[in-house]
Amino acid sequence: MWYSKHRFPLTREFAHVTSRLFPRARGAYSLFSVFITGFIASAMLASAGCATTPEVKTPPRPAYLPPDDIQGPLLAIAKAEDRRAPLTKALLAYGTHESPKVRARLARCLGRLQDSGALPLLATLAADPDDDVRREAIFALGQLPPRPSDPARVPPQQVLLARFGVETSSDIRPLIMVGLGKVGDERSWDAISQAMSSASSAERGEAALALGLQVYNGLASPPGTELNTKLIDLLKDSSSEVRWKAAYALHQAPAPPALRDQALSTLKAAVRDPRVEVRMFAARALGDLDGGIPAAPIEVALSDEDWRVRVNALRAVRNVSPDDAIHLIEQGLEDPHALVRIQALEACGAVQSPRARALLDPWLHGERGADDERAAAIKSYAALAGDAAIPELMGAVADESLILRLAGAQALGALETDASCRALVDLALEEVDPRMMAALADALTPCPRETTRKAVRILLARGDAPVVTLAARMIARDPASDALIPLVGAYERLNGRGEWEAREAVIQAFSALHLRDENVHAILEKALVASDPRVGRAARDALRAIYAEDGEVIAQAPVLFPSSYFETLLYRRAEIATNRGTIILELYPEDAPLTVLNFQRLAEEGFYNGLTFHRVVPNYVVQGGCPRGDGWGGPGYTIRCEINPRRYQRGSIGMALSGKDTGGSQFFITHSPAPQLDGHYTLFGRVIEGMEVVDKLRQGDIIKKLKVLETGAPVSPSRQASTKELNE
Repeated sequence: MWYSKHRFPLTREFAHVTSRLFPRARGAYSLFSVFITGFIASAMLASAGCATTPEVKTPPRPAYLPPDDIQGPLLAIAKAEDRRAPLTKALLAYGTHESPKVRARLARCLGRLQDSGALPLLATLAADPDDDVRREAIFALGQLPPRPSDPARVPPQQVLLARFGVETSSDIRPLIMVGLGKVGDERSWDAISQAMSSASSAERGEAALALGLQVYNGLASPPGTELNTKLIDLLKDSSSEVRWKAAYALHQAPAPPALRDQALSTLKAAVRDPRVEVRMFAARALGDLDGGIPAAPIEVALSDEDWRVRVNALRAVRNVSPDDAIHLIEQGLEDPHALVRIQALEACGAVQSPRARALLDPWLHGERGADDERAAAIKSYAALAGDAAIPELMGAVADESLILRLAGAQALGALETDASCRALVDLALEEVDPRMMAALADALTPCPRETTRKAVRILLARGDAPVVTLAARMIARDPASDALIPLVGAYERLNGRGEWEAREAVIQAFSALHLRDENVHAILEKALVASDPRVGRAARDALRAIYAEDGEVIAQAPVLFPSSYFETLLYRRAEIATNRGTIILELYPEDAPLTVLNFQRLAEEGFYNGLTFHRVVPNYVVQGGCPRGDGWGGPGYTIRCEINPRRYQRGSIGMALSGKDTGGSQFFITHSPAPQLDGHYTLFGRVIEGMEVVDKLRQGDIIKKLKVLETGAPVSPSRQASTKELNE
């Protein structure tokens, strides 16, 4: 298993554990000397005829150990969660355990497993007499599929609505709104409307967010006049927390034309709000109003003292007249903050005006700006010039800077014209850098099969896992029988760690081709027992589709529990030294122990040292930890998601994913609250010092050194079990 190669030798683990059980000991050898010294002293006293026996004091129980009577249940639940095991009677039986800690831990587990079969038990736990159990059950209900595949099953929304009708806790009622934002639809609007009028500011704020997130998640259509009127009114709420959440909701669910003037008037006032989050999301919402807006409120936001408000103001310039937009963009291009300038360059691409094209010239000609600014200019130029930009884009692809090369490929792909597709094919046939091959394969995705056929087969033969993944997905979307042999060859060449995504994509392409072949059958049979269950499930589905066979998935997710599991809960600080300064993180081992452990192990190996922040989205996230530098890299394995109820705020640290349970080494830090990420990405820490450094980070900036610190701070016992049991 992947963790067997990491650095936790027995003597070190023994020293760590014993130094906490015996605070005066300083390691395995000092503990040994304590025992030897005691033994010798006892022997000397006995030989001297001493009649008394030295008193032996029982060492105090470590704070992080759970009570003996719940260690076993907590261990069983944690193992089932980590292995993504199917629901069993034995697991579900913990729902009636006498300890509320066990029942709460089971609810968290069921939310992470996301199996609709757990809904009846979660409905019971949502009515538990213990507040913590109800909190966890309500959170878990919001993690289940919104629409169960079995129509006979009750959707989680129905359980949440029933609970909202009877729940009396002012702390828990807002959490029901949080759940409805993830699994609710129009049928929940009566409850949301009621919550918007609640005396509780927490309930009002979460109701506003729920409405916006339902639209964002595609669960509900934009609300009508009544709800939007309440949403607009909440922008004037006495609570600033309610106001920013209402502004965010109006960005995701814009006011209908009938309320446009009312919304505009309220948003114009909101861009002057004392709280930055209100101003920030109000500026963004102005850009989403129907029918265009005057430039005045955007000018106010563009003069804000906080760079994040200025970024959102520039995102809204598409909603003003072209002349006004140019004026605002010119102001943004002179901003002292680099991310504001980048957003201004991106805004040029949305303004169809010769003046917008002229504004890009200094960056296109290399006269101004670093690579990340020039990359933004290249993409905007392509959006404005169309095929006429192809020579410029081909020049970018040939640049020495990886940032510019990737931007050129992405801009060519965004054109989606015959000329751009032919240019991408020519580039793909000659490219040798795996990072660029992946970018070109991704850019080729919307191109027609007759144009990309040769390039796709060449890319399959290159052997790079991300490239194979993208090429196989293109074949799956538009199957052709002559792709079978190249696919088989590509699969057989995959022999490295961490290539599950490529294997899964090739198998799904086999299924789409629906051709019977003995080599394919052999691959599918073998994949049933692969080391990754996702590959096994893809093989099972392909066997059913092609051969009408029901194969049993033997593949099991590797168990990630380390022998030093207790010690993971003591890692509570991390330090990231960058070329722009140092960032200090507080970690959350109680909520995401295995994610924190993985982070610590990679840091101790020096894995992160010298890597870059390869992705920076102004006023959203900075992302790093990719060893390739293009977003496709990882440590060679994946870890399970540990979704928890924590919310993404400014400075939150999350694990980057390409799907459920696909985390590895890439992490991101948020510039601002991001409610759309809640419950979807493992949140495992936050910035406590150096947020001003995070704000300065740009694409290509370097992680000079990352280290995780062991603080020994007390932690909750409800997430742990004994080291001995964890390794049985």
